Amino acid sequence: MNLKLKEIASTGVTGLSVKDHGGPGLSVMESCAVTYEIAKVDGSIASFFAVHNCIGIAPIDMLGS
Repeated sequence: MNLKLKEIASTGVTGLSVKDHGGPGLSVMESCAVTYEIAKVDGSIASFFAVHNCIGIAPIDMLGS
């Protein structure tokens, strides 16, 4: 099975820890569980997903307006 980014985006879990801007507002443990489940299928997509959420989205959520 090949996970595609659009398929992951359609699940509504992108922006894991974001609460105010349409993200699910997951805890750290819940975020790790989601990434773990993705990694079971495709480790490279899980890495991309984790980096996107930790380095890309988290600072925008904390510092953006």
